[in-house]
Amino acid sequence: MTTKSYEQQLNYQDEHEKLKRLMEEKININNSLKIKYIRAKKKIKMLMFEREYICPYSINQFDQQSVEPEIEVAPIAMTTLATRDNRRVTSPGSAEDIATVPSAPPKRSRINKHNMKTRRVQPIRRDEQGNPVLPQKIGVLTVTNLGRIVTDREAFHTERYIFPVGYTVQRIYPSMIDPVKNTLVTSTIIDSGGGGPKFQIIAADQPNDPIIANSATGAWTVVVRKTNEIRQRDHSNSASGPDYYGFKHPTIAKMIQDLPGARELKNYLWQNFEEMEPRAAKGVMAAAEKKRGHLEQMGQELNSPRQEPTQQDLMEQMPESADKHLYHEDPSPHYPLSSQESQYPAHHHHLDVNMSQSFISMESDQEIDELDDMDSA
Repeated sequence: MTTKSYEQQLNYQDEHEKLKRLMEEKININNSLKIKYIRAKKKIKMLMFEREYICPYSINQFDQQSVEPEIEVAPIAMTTLATRDNRRVTSPGSAEDIATVPSAPPKRSRINKHNMKTRRVQPIRRDEQGNPVLPQKIGVLTVTNLGRIVTDREAFHTERYIFPVGYTVQRIYPSMIDPVKNTLVTSTIIDSGGGGPKFQIIAADQPNDPIIANSATGAWTVVVRKTNEIRQRDHSNSASGPDYYGFKHPTIAKMIQDLPGARELKNYLWQNFEEMEPRAAKGVMAAAEKKRGHLEQMGQELNSPRQEPTQQDLMEQMPESADKHLYHEDPSPHYPLSSQESQYPAHHHHLDVNMSQSFISMESDQEIDELDDMDSA
């Protein structure tokens, strides 16, 4: 072999090595980006899963009465501009700290009066007189009192909803003072003696700190915001009061509409309901019971807070052949991280509301599809 051909061969080998290193670098970068992409998709799915627990219906549906949630504290029976300037008012000798949220004027209704659809309701237990037996579980809510309809004041109803005085529902919800626990939240409609209803929310772990607002959305917006703040979550504080109070649930809406005095309401549009078939009702109630079970299991899971993994923990899950300081991954399509899920479980079926930034251990689109199936169940 001549000297020239030998040098040429060395040049070819050098070029080959350079191309090989470049290809390996690109493959590592591609795999790293792919894993980051999969983890981002997983985080989105978990956030959507969390929203499903926090708000059982769409948060994009708003109450007819909008609210200014930033004003938290004012005397319960006063809604003038002067009292809105007072950030905190404590009556002498009173141990109760009452937070109230005034609401803005109601918006124009968008109900189509000529296209009212028949809504399907689930069968409910009734006594010999035909009255609902209480308490009664409807979805994730437990109705403990239907209250009484106020017919002489228009503020106690709208075209879509009726606000009976004394109406009370309960549900499990994340605590506003303990980031790792759930609590029982009781939502009630009270009559303060003024022109309209007051919406009161009391958490079982804060019995002396009721939240009172002029609208259901106003009261629940404060709850959602406080639960987000104590968990250091940068989430939307939007809340649909009619959803949380159960006014939008067809079965609860019918139970309220069946109360004495509903026919006398001036602005309320009468709604048509029909009882669903037993087979369909059984499926609906089974789904609701399953959701309740998820909430209870979620509360048990939160009672044992886990430590969030450090950067060193993340690096230890990398394959030994990887260049850890560059965060390179094994170019194999089967990522070895999934084999260590037992060390940092993803808890697909239980939501850890204590985590401000969830650790993601999903490494394949198949697991994302499984989470999709769980969300749609």
